[in-house]
Amino acid sequence: MKNSPSILTPINEAVNFLELIQPEHLSKFRESYPELSEELKPGIIAGSEDYSSEFIKAKANIMLHTLERAINAVKIGSRKAAQRITWVNRIRTGSEILVLVGSSSVLGTINLANETPHILAAAITLIASCGSLLAKHTSRITSPKLGNINVAYTTLSTLVFETSELIKELKLALRFSLPLEDISDLISRGNQLMARVNKWDSQVLKI
Repeated sequence: MKNSPSILTPINEAVNFLELIQPEHLSKFRESYPELSEELKPGIIAGSEDYSSEFIKAKANIMLHTLERAINAVKIGSRKAAQRITWVNRIRTGSEILVLVGSSSVLGTINLANETPHILAAAITLIASCGSLLAKHTSRITSPKLGNINVAYTTLSTLVFETSELIKELKLALRFSLPLEDISDLISRGNQLMARVNKWDSQVLKI
């Protein structure tokens, strides 16, 4: 017996995202698609074994809505990451300049009896060191295992592109009523993409 499109097209990652971002919409989907009530519960991977085109198209519409919400969140995260990178680079540049000024001050005051220039140079170097530590701290993200702010920006930018392309494909598939197997494949890809979005979700909200 052929596997059910439902089992081949889980939407659990989309449901998990909506549960966090738009729980009210998830409730509306449960009302609109009672046949998907089990699959629209967080953590449920697959439910009914309905083969109808209405069933698969319902999942496609839910996935499309989720992707459109997700891309907005990821775009915001990407912009925030870019701003953070700019800020980190400015701090680092300022710290490097202070280190250079501090070193020049020390060289220029060697053999002088007055201790004030030495103290000033030491203070400048200390401030520069604090700046370097601040830049290092600022480049971190909530989950260090995911990398730093540069990794976050690259990953989020990639997710924006891939999500945008999949939204276009899914809209075309629904508009021109492509075969259920093709729509099912797009839903599966969407769920895999949402798994990656969910992995970075806390980063998107906290960057």
